[in-house]
Amino acid sequence: MVEHKKHVEKETVVLADIDNDEHKKASLMVQRPNGNIVRASLYDRNGIDTNWIIGAEYELRNIELNLRTDGGRFLTSDGGFSVKKTGECSDFDFDFLILGDTHFGYRNRSRNMDTRYTNGYELNVLDRIIQFSDSWGVDAVLHTGDLFDHKINARDYKKVESSFRRLGEMDVDILFVTGNHDQEVMNKVRSINELSNVKRLDDKSNWGTVSGNNVMGRGSNDFYSLSDFDWQKFEEEYGGPNIFLAHPEGLDPDSSTFSELPEKIDKRWTMFFGHHHEEKEVWGSNLSNLRAIYTGFPAKLDDGGSVWRLQGGNGFHRITSHSLKKAD
Repeated sequence: MVEHKKHVEKETVVLADIDNDEHKKASLMVQRPNGNIVRASLYDRNGIDTNWIIGAEYELRNIELNLRTDGGRFLTSDGGFSVKKTGECSDFDFDFLILGDTHFGYRNRSRNMDTRYTNGYELNVLDRIIQFSDSWGVDAVLHTGDLFDHKINARDYKKVESSFRRLGEMDVDILFVTGNHDQEVMNKVRSINELSNVKRLDDKSNWGTVSGNNVMGRGSNDFYSLSDFDWQKFEEEYGGPNIFLAHPEGLDPDSSTFSELPEKIDKRWTMFFGHHHEEKEVWGSNLSNLRAIYTGFPAKLDDGGSVWRLQGGNGFHRITSHSLKKAD
């Protein structure tokens, strides 16, 4: 696939993302001066001591620019290179809090009940969302489905509604897709969707652009597996980068490699998936610009659930996980 290599004495890049930082190698996504996002694969048998910071500017010396026959480009070095941080992290254009499978109303269910949650523990997540949103100054909360459990009483629904109204007073939008449990309480889903700061992304008319990112979603009824969405057609119509929320029952985090996606996808996709109650990050096996996050179950009692934070701007973004057990 590589057509030829060109030695580059010096390349100044902004670190856009990183999927591993082992001692002797680093696989990075970087933004080059022309704005293109490319992968940088660096290896040094003596070890790489750089403390990488997403969004910071770095000067790379003695590397190779690889030109592929399909037009792709990436930077490599097998050693003998140097790395120097030359600029601090820029301000982020957007700041999102992401979670899913909150199952508000769980204690109201009449089947498959975990008795540890009978005290409404899952409703505590609402207080933590407000705390994080306030301390971080987030722009929006993104929810990957199963906002509600399959049954919720009036008192618990009122708690959800008042918390969402409070977020609205903080200028925080809530963007969500419906999960399989939400389908059983669609009257509550429609009711919460009437709040001015709440948008149900199952409805394509609610898709929008935030700081240059397309934000869209598909509910459990419309998205079971990767083949249920025309990725290339979307790119042709909307471009990218793209943030995609879904609640796919058929996309298992332990077996999905995302190799089913067409290789010609060339925009950045950051996907957040609910349903499986497992926290996991997946990088596309054949796509360097794909990152998928399974958001997990935030009210988990055993070892604590988490929420995710997505920050970005100027062509890069950072994703971090934050435990609900402690104040981050």
